[in-house]
Amino acid sequence: LVTTSLDSSVSRSQAGVLTSPMTSVLFGNEGLLGQSIDGGRLRFGVWLDRCHTWGIGAEFFGMSTQTEEFSASSDGLPILARPFFNTLTGLEDAELVAYPDVVSGSLGVQVESSFEGAGFQVRKLRRTEEGCRKWWFCGCPEHFCCRSELLYGYRFLQLSEGVSIQESLVSQDPSNPGTFDITDRFRTRNQFNGVDLGWAVKTTRGNWVMDGSIRLAVGNTRQSVSISGVSVISDPSSIPTQQTHDAGFLALDSNSGQYTQNEFTVVPEFAINLGYQVTDHLRFMIGYTGIYWSNVVRPGQHISRDINPNQLPPVATPIVGTNRPGFAFDTTDYWIQGISLGGEYRW
Repeated sequence: LVTTSLDSSVSRSQAGVLTSPMTSVLFGNEGLLGQSIDGGRLRFGVWLDRCHTWGIGAEFFGMSTQTEEFSASSDGLPILARPFFNTLTGLEDAELVAYPDVVSGSLGVQVESSFEGAGFQVRKLRRTEEGCRKWWFCGCPEHFCCRSELLYGYRFLQLSEGVSIQESLVSQDPSNPGTFDITDRFRTRNQFNGVDLGWAVKTTRGNWVMDGSIRLAVGNTRQSVSISGVSVISDPSSIPTQQTHDAGFLALDSNSGQYTQNEFTVVPEFAINLGYQVTDHLRFMIGYTGIYWSNVVRPGQHISRDINPNQLPPVATPIVGTNRPGFAFDTTDYWIQGISLGGEYRW
């Protein structure tokens, strides 16, 4: 999304261009928001009979919003640019944000992502077992009990993400004065609703408790993509001196808009926990959870660097060249996995 040139004497036509050997990427060209994130999950439920044969429960979990930011400003040195592929020439090109005696400016990129989910389920006892057994690390028989349950329920998931890019340019050419304030926004939202089926097993040995579950949710993901841009151009030689256009740099008339579609989706989840029973009612746990979500949309999949410069504001009509950047849904998969620490109180 942002480049610079290591050689300050590079020609204007090659400044910040990706194919130039002196170009260095300042932001982009790699995965973002890859660091660990914090979150929490709350589960609660009640048994419907004294023998704990039928029960109902619900859960909610959410991850803290991840953010990543980049900003840079320059009066011409260092060189700053936004690279793109010029569909008119068929070559890599760049829009200059800062270049000596041509333009000065600042550029900022903000990325964010949030993930949350909820659901409820009915639990049905399928099998119980109790007795004495020898264990791997102990040759003597020890008391154990084990129960397995079927899970039936509903699950909701939501993944919301966004990328916004702002730049402010000031012309350094006395014969062509003016300023540009340009903003691009790319936002995506995925909302899953589906039937949740699963199997849970819990084994107790002394004060130690191990439980695990395998669940599979099947349903629909409603995918939404929002692309918008705005450019405010100030030119003292024009009338009016300030003009506002509903297009930015990567978000132009050809790809801007609100887009939605529905996709069939599967969401499997695997979880295993090891706990220690401190009292008859209180247990502390450590565990692992992995969730896979097929068919989601993400902002990075919908940012196209293919640009027809004739689409950039102010647009002259009729437009010559291809209608680029364009829009097409591009889905991918989403993994979330982590280590959990928690406690459980039963009464």
